[in-house]
Order: sequence, then C-alpha cells, then structure tokens
Amino acid sequence: MSSIKEIYSEAKKALNASATDRVVGREKENNEIYEYLASCFENKTGLSMYINGQPGTGKTFSVNTMLDNLKDEFKFKKIFLNCMSIKSIQNLYKTVLSEMISNNIDSNLSLPRRCTKESLQKLIESTITSIKHHLILVLDEIDQIETTIKASSDIYRLFEFPYLPNSKLILVGIANSLDFTDRLLPRLELRPEHKPKVIKFLPYTKEDIISIVKDRLARVQQNNDNCAIIDDRALMLCATKVASTNGDIRKVLDICRRAIEFNEQEAKFNNLDTIKTVNIAQMMKIFNQVNPITNSNLDRNSMPLMQKILLCTILLCNIEMKIKEITLSKLFEKFNKICKSYSTNVDSESEFVNLCTMIQDNGLIEIKKAKEVRNFKLSLKIDEQELKEKLQDETFMADILFNQSYK
Repeated sequence: MSSIKEIYSEAKKALNASATDRVVGREKENNEIYEYLASCFENKTGLSMYINGQPGTGKTFSVNTMLDNLKDEFKFKKIFLNCMSIKSIQNLYKTVLSEMISNNIDSNLSLPRRCTKESLQKLIESTITSIKHHLILVLDEIDQIETTIKASSDIYRLFEFPYLPNSKLILVGIANSLDFTDRLLPRLELRPEHKPKVIKFLPYTKEDIISIVKDRLARVQQNNDNCAIIDDRALMLCATKVASTNGDIRKVLDICRRAIEFNEQEAKFNNLDTIKTVNIAQMMKIFNQVNPITNSNLDRNSMPLMQKILLCTILLCNIEMKIKEITLSKLFEKFNKICKSYSTNVDSESEFVNLCTMIQDNGLIEIKKAKEVRNFKLSLKIDEQELKEKLQDETFMADILFNQSYK
C-alpha cells in the first residue's frame, strides 16, 4: 500500500486528461470510427470523415486512441495538425508536406523551390496517389479554417483529395462546429458515396461522467485497500451539474482533481494518516469556485457585448411570443434586426451558432439539437426576472429591452 502522499498524487495523476488510453462512454462512436477506417484499409481506398461535438466530449482523444490501437492491425502513417494556427491554404499545404517529409512518407519527397499554392497542391496529390500504404491526415478544429481560408474552393479541395484515383489519403476532420458539414456538404461536387462520414459526439451524460471518473480512480483505490477517494454522492453532484450544462469531461476532471488537492492540503495541515474522502460539501465548494454564480456570469463588465445582446434578444422573444423555447432561425432573424440598428452584426449563421454555444458553456442557456441547425431550440436556464434586472442596469441593454420597435 502506498503512503498517504503517494495515494493523493496517484489519484490526481489519474484525473489528468491524458492519463489513460482507455476510452469510456464512447463505445458506439468508437465502433463507427473503427468500422469505417477498417473498410478503407481493407478496400485500399481513400475516404474522409468529419467528427463534431461540443468541447470536452472526447472527440480528439477517441480518434488518437483508436489510431494507436489500429497500428497493430494495419500499416499506415498519421499526421496530426491543429487548424487554429493555419493562416492560409498555402500554409496548410506546406505544413502537411513538411510533416510528410518528417514522417518519411516518401523518401524522394522535398519541398519545391517556389512554394506556391499550385505547386504544393500538385506535390500533395502526386504523393498520396503513389504511396504504398495509407496516410491518415487528422485536422483538429477544422472549422477554424473557414475564418482564415476565404476561398471556398480551397476548402472543398481538401475533401476531394481522398477520392483522387489511387489515393491512399484518409482525411479526418474534428471540430466543435455543429453545422460545418451542413454548410459544406451541399456545395461539395462529390458523388454521394464520396461524402464525408459524419460522426456526432453528444455531450457526456451524468452516467457517462460517473463511469469515466470511477474508471480512472479504480486502480488507485484497488491498490490501496479500496480506499474511498471521492464519495459517490459527491461525484453524483458534480456529474449532474456538469451534464446539465455542457457535459465537458475536462471540467469534471479538473473539479475532482481540485477537490482531491483540497483534501490533501487539509490532511497535511492536520497530520492525518488516513485518506480523507471528498464529500458533498467540499465538492460543492470547489464546483462554485470553478463555476462562479450566475450573477458573475452576467457581470456587465466581463461579458462581451454580442453575448449580452443575444441574451436580450432571447428575453424579448420570451416576452413577445410568451414561449420558453425559440428556434435558432427565429432568434437569428430577431438578433440581426437588433444588431442592424446599432451598426453591428455577426457575419454568418455559423458565427451565430458559436456565439450561442459560448453562452451555453456559461450555463446561461440550453440548446436542444434538431436534425437541421435552423430548428435548434434555445431556452434560458436562469430566471427571466433576474436576467432582466441585471441587463436593464446598463443603458444600452435597457434601450434594447424597452424599444418598442423590436417587439
């Protein structure tokens, strides 16, 4: 059995996001990824896949873990890129080729003297259609390239690479955006069988979250006389609260780790020689530290202007239509009408969806998904009167709330 100090250390280490290669709560999604990739390897063809879901739903972790496991069955090489740093299509092509060279995809491969978009594209195409084994290109946060790569044709070309004759490229796009493919797919000039496979990662449920935390702590507890590190009721509290907002497992792991650190410090201060179990009161204290109360989230000095205008718009819709839920399309229409009066706006429906998602992440609204993004339903998760009082304290927001032309 480990010392008290070692047990706390092992428990905190087990709750690090990258501390395990076991995927819990994503069995269905992982099976879909495996079957699709396996068919590609067996048929010796290229393909494209798009994986989306809110932050902290295990998308990137699941893909990387699956690819690591597939190495035992199939021969391939992997390139992983985060699109946040991509500034242009030329920059993307050059980065991909540099990674190809580093991974020895083709021993004769080298960057051209003049790295134009056309020369880089041609070199990528000739490489992926001549290599013997598959190359898997994972583009994390692929939806970010819409803001940096202005030419739509360049984005479409990415999804055409896997379907060139003899191509051995498997393109895997990962993103938070809920409607990236809804906007992109209708404009892709590909045959139906060449459309990207879309796999959605829904937010973790309360049960998923509990299973993940218990799985991570299981070995630590088993090796130490099954000592209870986190009380079941305390874990239930944390899981329920996070699942009701965005199901972000990273937030759960962070809260549990902080709770264990809190007990570790108390044990050290009081010279305790036994493990102190995280109880409900301690979990609640840490949760409130990580997630400030609603009034803090509504602080007019910290919340961005567009988020406050969106909250005002939802409040107006609730009052005007006497409903608690409003479709994204109607909300977007009302929001644009208000923004136009103040010479501001969002550039696209996609940007509006991301704006809504940010407010949801703060626990202020709830978004119910539908088959089509425009039919998503949004509702407030805070008291209407409290929101109204908070917003009308600011002159600009009060003007929106009481302007009859918006009603």
